[in-house]
Amino acid sequence: MEILSDPTPDMLAMPRFDDGAIDMQELLRRLAEQVVNAVMDAEADQLCGGGANSRNGYRERSLATCVGTLTLRIPKLRSGGFFPEDVLERYQRVDRALVAAVAETCATGASTRKVQRVAEKMGVSRLSKDQASAI
Repeated sequence: MEILSDPTPDMLAMPRFDDGAIDMQELLRRLAEQVVNAVMDAEADQLCGGGANSRNGYRERSLATCVGTLTLRIPKLRSGGFFPEDVLERYQRVDRALVAAVAETCATGASTRKVQRVAEKMGVSRLSKDQASAI
């Protein structure tokens, strides 16, 4: 995994709050993002291994999880498609665990504002009243 073998200074910097304490949620978000992107890179490299295909950049996609929103860099291939179905489902933008937590909050009879606050604490920056009600 190239991410772990050649870290940049930015990757080595611990995310900290203003008071100097380590921001564990941001640290976990960064780690999850790096690991998922490394797994997708390895899968794409394996598909290109025979030389019949080659890489053609990335397309970015966001995924809301309980540790925050991950920016996934999905590799593109020159011929044929690549989608990491074992990493995320097609058209999935929110992690199942996050949906379950928000749905459980709704099931207890919480208001849409409280549901929005719970979602914000879990890393979802924008959740409208309509989206909260739909869940």
